[in-house]
Amino acid sequence: MGVVVLKPQFRNRAHKALARARDQMASGNLRYAALELRMAIEALTYDRALAYERELPAEARTKWQPRQVMDALLEIDPHAGTSYRVSIGKEPALGVAPENMTDLGEDVVFGLSEIKRHYHALGSYLHMPSMQQASEAAVVDETRMRERIEATAEAVSKSLASKIWNFTISPTYTFNCLRCGHPVHKRVADQVDQIVAHCPECKAPHVNTLQEDGEVIWRARWEEFPCPTENCGGKHCKFPDELVPGLSWTCSDCDRSYYLVLGTLPYTAPPTAESAT
Repeated sequence: MGVVVLKPQFRNRAHKALARARDQMASGNLRYAALELRMAIEALTYDRALAYERELPAEARTKWQPRQVMDALLEIDPHAGTSYRVSIGKEPALGVAPENMTDLGEDVVFGLSEIKRHYHALGSYLHMPSMQQASEAAVVDETRMRERIEATAEAVSKSLASKIWNFTISPTYTFNCLRCGHPVHKRVADQVDQIVAHCPECKAPHVNTLQEDGEVIWRARWEEFPCPTENCGGKHCKFPDELVPGLSWTCSDCDRSYYLVLGTLPYTAPPTAESAT
């Protein structure tokens, strides 16, 4: 019997964090309300990331700051942080726009602009005053603080009230990484060539070529260099991140082995006025 791994219910966690924030606001504990709202925003961002889970780079999964996660999503899909509305309808014929459309609702995405506007603003209430602020006996404007917190709670609530969420649609190419074999999924806006796609597991770059018949071929985007052996026509290909000191390889043409070392050139002092004469 297999083990079923459930995805984290980040949207549910965001709802709970928002509810706790409202309770703290009602009790006058604004600082704790700000903390709960930040957690709600984090949960919303992680929930959005689940829509791009197959394409998400491995290192992006370790990020906890919403802006870092959203930046990774925007590299995958420039529209990942944009709100959208979904409507469906039956085409009377292939390619003919439907006469009647059914509105399924709007997904109000808590995108990068909202993160910048709300998440970072709340952070100022969660830190000890600096030495200068303490020496100047700076007083926190609680009225302004409450207004900021209420505005953030409203923005989070609006996003959570969406009837649909995490709906994405775009042409996607799928192929196996030519280095580690991990599936690579690349979203594209149109059929064009020379698109770079990185493996989410090992980061190996690939580039596509669009054939005349419409077929797309993906090739490794690596560096090609000749064998150092004199009169040997062997050629070698390595990914850019593999070209580091200590790399070893054996030429299949001349059977000689080589190591990549970090070379230096002798320093020659520039001529002075006296030496020039």
